[in-house]
Amino acid sequence: MSLNRPAQVPFTDLEKARNMHDIAAIYLQLKKADSSIMYCLKAQKIINADTAMMLMVPESYQTLSNAYALNGDIHNSLLMSSKFLEIAQQKYSQQGLKSLQEIEEKYQSEVKDKKLLNAKLQIANETKKRNLIIAGGLLLSMVLFVFWNAQRLSNKRLKLEQQLNKAIMDVQMQNELQQQRLAISNDLHDNIGSQLTFIISTLNNLKIFDLNDSKIHAKFDQLSDFTKQTIAELRDTIWALNKENISMHDLHVRILNFISKAENAVSSTEFQFNYPTNQELVFDAKKGIDLFRIIQEAVNNAIKHANASQIQVNLLQYQPLHIQIVDNGIGFDFETAKRSHGLDSMNKRAEQIQAKIEWKSNANGTQIDIVEILNQNN
Repeated sequence: MSLNRPAQVPFTDLEKARNMHDIAAIYLQLKKADSSIMYCLKAQKIINADTAMMLMVPESYQTLSNAYALNGDIHNSLLMSSKFLEIAQQKYSQQGLKSLQEIEEKYQSEVKDKKLLNAKLQIANETKKRNLIIAGGLLLSMVLFVFWNAQRLSNKRLKLEQQLNKAIMDVQMQNELQQQRLAISNDLHDNIGSQLTFIISTLNNLKIFDLNDSKIHAKFDQLSDFTKQTIAELRDTIWALNKENISMHDLHVRILNFISKAENAVSSTEFQFNYPTNQELVFDAKKGIDLFRIIQEAVNNAIKHANASQIQVNLLQYQPLHIQIVDNGIGFDFETAKRSHGLDSMNKRAEQIQAKIEWKSNANGTQIDIVEILNQNN
């Protein structure tokens, strides 16, 4: 793509950089991450040579961050997002400082003008008594003007401060979003990384056995199931990474997707997911994925271990959060089950979202309550 135009009307460097960024943004909308990254890097090659120009086109870093995220490159996405936040803060800080300096200079100039005017009026009063009424009227008019102008400058400064505060809040919100994505990325590294390590280790151990042995075939089947589970968890984590917020509807759809797969294995089990549809119930991405994992584990246990024919997931309360999962299975011994990895993982995820899990189980079924813990300082 060429950006040439007649030699008598050449592009400035700033125009070139902005054109490159606009093209990158279009490719990003078209989901063509590689092309978007290429044009973003071309734009940055131009603006990086001039600090002032860098402050004029900070959005190129945000577009590059989104392109890297679309490409699955989380590390570079976070680096570019941090660079965008840094430049945005620098830009608004410089603008705010410059505006305050201009206001201060105008104010000092007004003060000097006022002092000079008062001096002239004093001389006029001493030398020309007959002009006292005219001079007094002039003084009153000038005082009113100074007051009006000072009030106007004060309102302008207040507006600039509000704009600066809003910009800072926007930067903080973006930073909080990046922190959530970083936490999800760490969870991806810890969980999926350990599972992939287990798969590799198992494959290495199987090399020493006879591949015709029936026990080895069973091991391969187990390894296949474990690999499918790892892929499903990876897809769930990527789903959360691509969202700023997760609504109760999103959670419902994702759990129904998991349940539909479970129904293929246990077609006799009836599932229900109940929550008020007339309210907008939203969680941040980290809280949403943790809730999904807890509910997923509870439903999975009810299918595999409790032989339940009915399973219900009920949102009883939104603030503070209270979700209840009920089945009519054969129950379980909590003292024995609490040593399992699944229940331990559910408890840890509940702690991460400031919640606790309460268990009730007998021969008629199991009830699991996820209850948010209120901050006592509030």
